[in-house]
Amino acid sequence: MNLDIFTKDNLLFMLKGAGFSVLLAVGAVLFGAVIGVACSAAKMSRNKFWNVIGNIYVELFRGTPMLLQILFFFLGVPVIYQRLTGTRMNTDPYVIGLLALRFYSGA
Repeated sequence: MNLDIFTKDNLLFMLKGAGFSVLLAVGAVLFGAVIGVACSAAKMSRNKFWNVIGNIYVELFRGTPMLLQILFFFLGVPVIYQRLTGTRMNTDPYVIGLLALRFYSGA
């Protein structure tokens, strides 16, 4: 077994990526909890409007695969933004991933 790939530079690169992944996951869970509390309050509401909104949100984000949601946020939202405003939207893949994870974990 060749272990030449475990150089100092490669290990630091992987450690940096692991740290960023943990940061992304923690950020998604924290903001997802806020969305989840609001959504659960809406679902338990006696107001029919908020109850329906909460149910639609949960069914939409739980009923679609995570990859489809990420692709929608990364590819679909900039197109919708451009059609509405006429200007191009610059997207950062990490921000889009964080938003998709937030909305998914909030459901």
